[in-house]
Amino acid sequence: MLKSVFTAVAALLVLPSLIGGAVFPAAAASSLPLLSGAYTYTVGKFCQLPVTVLYRGSPNVAGSPFVQEVITTGAPVSQPAGAGTMKFVQSATAKGSGTIMLNGTSFEGTTILLTSTGAGTSGVDGTPLAAQATTGSSAFTQTATSIAITATGSTFNIYYGKVLTGIVQYAVFVGIDSKGCADQYTITHN
Repeated sequence: MLKSVFTAVAALLVLPSLIGGAVFPAAAASSLPLLSGAYTYTVGKFCQLPVTVLYRGSPNVAGSPFVQEVITTGAPVSQPAGAGTMKFVQSATAKGSGTIMLNGTSFEGTTILLTSTGAGTSGVDGTPLAAQATTGSSAFTQTATSIAITATGSTFNIYYGKVLTGIVQYAVFVGIDSKGCADQYTITHN
């Protein structure tokens, strides 16, 4: 049995030279699929909400702590989402790097809107959701497994979908951005 397995493997290794081509075309297609041209994108983010709880001892019941204050400060507390267009222009001298231009809309606001009432206080802490234009450009570098966007200082894992004549038609990139939020971008070639 073992001898027949080795014979079969040896035949597969010799076969490409006999038929003038590769038996394993995926292995032969080792060039990097390029992000190039205009893409439509969507982005979703998840940012953890940091909460600090301040406890005090109860003046009425010994040894019984109570929550005096809840504080939501520190890291970003918004859950932005958005959509728009990205245009990738590959460098003429270094394929897999170049410039990305972004034009879209994002929606941002704090995760929690806290309304205060009673005891002489009133108001809202937090920021309601609002739309804002998102534009800009940055250098980028891509590999078979990652994309780094210089302006944000973020490197994401990238998963390529359909590739047509070396140009990526669909991809998803995910990772932790420079603000500590989880980002997911989905792009589709126009």
